[in-house]
Amino acid sequence: MWFPFAEVNYALPPDLPEFFQNGCFLWKVRAANKWYRRKYFLNLDDMQVRYDGSHKVTCLTDPIFHIDINEIHEVRKGWMTDTFNKLSGQVAKGGGGGVASRSKRPLAEEACCFSIIHGSKRKTLDLVASSEDVCESWVAGLQQVIAINNSVAYKRSYEMWLRKQFKIADKDNTGALNFDECLHLLNQLNVTLSKKHAEGLFRESNVHSKKIKNEDVLDEYEFVEFYRRLLDRPELSQLMRRFGVHHTETMGPNELYKFAVEEQKMVNISLEQCEGFIKGYEAENVNYSENCLLSTGGFRLFLLSEEQNIFNWTHRSVYQDMTRPLSEYFIASSHNTYLLGDQLTSQSSVEGYIDALKRGCRSVELDIWDGADGDPIVYHGYTLTSKILFKEILSDAIKPYAFAASEYPLILSFENHCSIEQQKMAAKHLKSILGDLLLTGEKLCDLSELPSPENLKRKIVVKGKKLPDIHQENDFDSPCNSEDDYNYIEVSEPKHRTINEPKIVPKNIAQEFSDLVNICQSVKFQSFEHSRLKGHWYDIISIQEKQAYKMSLDRGSELVQHTRRQLLRIYPSGGRTNSSNYKPIPVWNCGCQLVALNYQTFDKALLYNKARFQQNGNCGYVLKPECLRKGSFNPSSPIKTGPTMLITIKVISGQHIPKPGQSADGEVVDPYVIVKVRGHAEDKQRAQTSAIQNNGFNPVWNETFTLSIKVPELAFLHFIVRDHSALGEDKKLGEYVVPVTSVMQGYRHVFLVGADGESIGQASLFVHISFKTFKDV
Repeated sequence: MWFPFAEVNYALPPDLPEFFQNGCFLWKVRAANKWYRRKYFLNLDDMQVRYDGSHKVTCLTDPIFHIDINEIHEVRKGWMTDTFNKLSGQVAKGGGGGVASRSKRPLAEEACCFSIIHGSKRKTLDLVASSEDVCESWVAGLQQVIAINNSVAYKRSYEMWLRKQFKIADKDNTGALNFDECLHLLNQLNVTLSKKHAEGLFRESNVHSKKIKNEDVLDEYEFVEFYRRLLDRPELSQLMRRFGVHHTETMGPNELYKFAVEEQKMVNISLEQCEGFIKGYEAENVNYSENCLLSTGGFRLFLLSEEQNIFNWTHRSVYQDMTRPLSEYFIASSHNTYLLGDQLTSQSSVEGYIDALKRGCRSVELDIWDGADGDPIVYHGYTLTSKILFKEILSDAIKPYAFAASEYPLILSFENHCSIEQQKMAAKHLKSILGDLLLTGEKLCDLSELPSPENLKRKIVVKGKKLPDIHQENDFDSPCNSEDDYNYIEVSEPKHRTINEPKIVPKNIAQEFSDLVNICQSVKFQSFEHSRLKGHWYDIISIQEKQAYKMSLDRGSELVQHTRRQLLRIYPSGGRTNSSNYKPIPVWNCGCQLVALNYQTFDKALLYNKARFQQNGNCGYVLKPECLRKGSFNPSSPIKTGPTMLITIKVISGQHIPKPGQSADGEVVDPYVIVKVRGHAEDKQRAQTSAIQNNGFNPVWNETFTLSIKVPELAFLHFIVRDHSALGEDKKLGEYVVPVTSVMQGYRHVFLVGADGESIGQASLFVHISFKTFKDV
């Protein structure tokens, strides 16, 4: 199963342009007046886009720039980034470049422009090619390479990761590793071995007896063998002998079938499927594949596959009923989507919308204000955040990406601060740019409840204030949004108002904009009684986190009842100027659908948000549990009876646990695992393993915990790995959160993510999960 890197076949297209590897001059654009001519090329060995940086004295510290292919999110053609949007304005005014030549930048024609979006912060590398053909070659070629890279199986990605470790360890770039370099690699991989043991492994692997500068070295083949000896996992060997043919470390289809059914609790699996698994995971091991036998190596790949992940792989597709009213779903929602950083000075960008939409977000926020030349802008009002044109958000983000990750409806949540004239312009942009994607009100007249996600597929819904319909009765609710400081005209001012009295009619709302608002009409919260007796199914209320928390504690059951019929949006406190997030679980537990979070800040709240919406195909809509849709339920009251789930978790081992911050330096870690349950207040609990000294590479715990959960449909399992420290710092090394309803039983791997929410190489935990339900006495 192990192969030298030179033999890894990425099946690259045969017509890949030669200049990809030999180099091609492109212009890098940082601003309308900042262009830099550099030679770019694609290094297929390292799977990187690279270019020679500036050779100025001040820049010689890092003359080579590179982007790993697996860090590229997207390649866009044309003017589809903030930098190019600003450049397009210059071109429209007659600027934008000189005559194309070796020394002068080319004309900024859109057909010659493309952008590479990369990294956890979604940075943009904006490039201009010398011709449309060159641009098209780069865009098409890169997209093919990225698609191939994204589609490789776990084994291939593991080989790519291993190749990276080899190159990191090869300090002198000789293509081979001496003993000192191998020792340094062991330290980077969090492996503690005695020097004598390491020397023994080195000698055993050095079958070619190659020397460089009179030192024994390991080439690529030998390095793989050296690493394989480190990678042995006794726990898998024991498992193989338990289920294997005659208790050997070999499985046939029958043995794998028995393991899948008895231990993994897999349903609807057949012997034919088991044969397919064996042939797939032993594809390069001819002796085993031809005899339909599974080796320990193939078994390891099987257990590392998506189907054997702790997260139910069938939940990666839409599996829930999507025909219920919108109010019966949790809806992935973003706050101040345009911001890339804090709430006071950061950049406003179309990238915020593109990122959120590609992550499955189904409600994005737009704060529109009067802009120059009669065109509305978006920014965080009365702050130093930058401004972007509203129409660019629609054309570059909303229209092309609205349904990139999900075909279910997208809600545009407006804070409308524009004058009447610029509201008319905003409405014009919405209609001209989004066209038929906009949900119109013509077919909504006969509805008595919110339509379903299924009925609203590929439709964009405008949430905002609406002028009262003159044909409605006088009890029409005030279409105001509690997030805004909008002006209102008081119709009457009695000292003691009653539910039946009209109170407020909005002013300064353009009819053209109001006409676009239909099933999400923003109203001000007055009371649960008013909403129940006088509210409409199309009303949507927005409340701040502190008010929402107070409601969840004091009037939780009423909040649950309210959100069964109407939508409710929660947004962060204005004091969160650093774009931090509030805890979403308490308001989810009350049925609040649109729990708007700062997507640009990956913290614990966003980790749980990612877990919540990872299920149901990451489509941005998750059907609320039955207890939040039917019957009586008070999330703040003790639960005395009802179904209870017992989850038994055995934390067996870890693999490739990183150092703090994924650093290559520092001491080898002493990892321990924390397992938390979060959800209903009565289910809050935690368990913890002991710490394993000096081993982040393959620590073994074999510790078992049993956790009792009263409301599993609201619960999450949170795995955390920390580094034990005598000083008490215990830095976090990785974590993972999964809804309890998506947990798979059996032997499962838990793949860890870092502080940015991205996977940490090959870091994982190996666990065994079993659960049962029973009635409380």
